[in-house]
Amino acid sequence: GAAGATGPVFSAPLIPMARSSRSAVTATRAATPAFFIPPSPSAPARVSRRIAATPLSARPAKRARASEGEAPTASSVKDVKSAKDGDEHPFLSFQAPRGITAGQPLKNLLGPTLISLIGLSFSRVYKPFDAARFAKAASHGLDDKTMVQRAKHMADAMASELPARFEDACPILLAALGPESTPDDGLKGLFYYPHCMYIASHGIQNFELGMAANRAITLRSTAEFSIRPFIEKFPALSLARLLEWTRDENHHVRRLVSEGTRPRLPWASHLKGFIADPSPCLPLLEALKDDPELYVRRSVANHLGDILKDHPTLAYGICKRWAKEADEMKGGSSEELAARRKNRRWMIRHAVRLPAKKGAAPALALRRAAADVGGDESE
Repeated sequence: GAAGATGPVFSAPLIPMARSSRSAVTATRAATPAFFIPPSPSAPARVSRRIAATPLSARPAKRARASEGEAPTASSVKDVKSAKDGDEHPFLSFQAPRGITAGQPLKNLLGPTLISLIGLSFSRVYKPFDAARFAKAASHGLDDKTMVQRAKHMADAMASELPARFEDACPILLAALGPESTPDDGLKGLFYYPHCMYIASHGIQNFELGMAANRAITLRSTAEFSIRPFIEKFPALSLARLLEWTRDENHHVRRLVSEGTRPRLPWASHLKGFIADPSPCLPLLEALKDDPELYVRRSVANHLGDILKDHPTLAYGICKRWAKEADEMKGGSSEELAARRKNRRWMIRHAVRLPAKKGAAPALALRRAAADVGGDESE
């Protein structure tokens, strides 16, 4: 789950989008308020388009500073507040462990330090954003709140400093985002949990801009919580966009397709429509079942595990079909074929692992059928 006074002129960086999301970019430009000044000159725009067309695997591993590859700001325009050349984005100063640590509640990461850094990230691109006022509002009564409540509380404070219309606030939000995530970030993605809450509650005003914001957040963290209100309010539009995103070049976006539509996603509101009838999600899972990234395939398996809880016959049937398809796979070298079969079988075993632990006969049979010959069945 996730939680604006028209603002003056500012300039925002271009957010690289995959080809499947160009419609969102077009809509963003069409809905951009009059006070938004497009980047100039055009060279950085060409750079951004070139970056968007470059596969992630071919991009430099080193994290770029926030100012690199972004459009310049129109510093002569009133209320523009751009970072100095070489300044690092506040996100890079956010300290978080690689994973959950015993005895250290995750909610503690959503505290005064994060509030200060978020305030700085906005005030450096949007002058009317009062970082001190935001910090005071976001910190008030924080101690007694859960992690989700803290994120929503910070989102409310964020909204009080941004324009009321999401059409006006969205470019500011995008301009305030830091560099894309790296494998070393660990739990640093929680930096954007309040942003997700804000998109969920305010981005819903505009489907195209809201979905563009969800994708931009996913490149840095995850929008699996903030996308759910869009699925509920705009089911047909959302499913069509998500089907496009199954072909996105970024594996975080592809994972969002599966994870964001899970009927019983932990820590999130349940999607009651998909609990009652999961069939609208099945084309998404079919498109992702052989994704090259384990991160995506694990999400597909967990999504199927959610379906198992309410529609076991349907889910077991899908697993049986996928197992049969794995046995009949053809094409590619023997090594590639073996890898594809192994990945598919692992995903099936992972999907049914919980009922198998409870001794459910269909799950146990599927795990045997999807076992790697001579391989390790451990998860």
